Amino acid sequence: EVVVTPDLPITYHAGEQNEEISDAERTRLAKRNFYRFLEKWGDREDLLPYEDEEGEDKE
Repeated sequence: EVVVTPDLPITYHAGEQNEEISDAERTRLAKRNFYRFLEKWGDREDLLPYEDEEGEDKE
């Protein structure tokens, strides 16, 4: 079920762009964040995009 909430106060916060962090450290932190997300939401198949039998995305 989709619910439209146009009055929902949403604030965008850009991620920290710390230029002192090396590319390797940034990659490590990104992977760590991904696995945190996966641990919390990994069993939620309802969050996966639906594909029909021909492999095309349904909207």
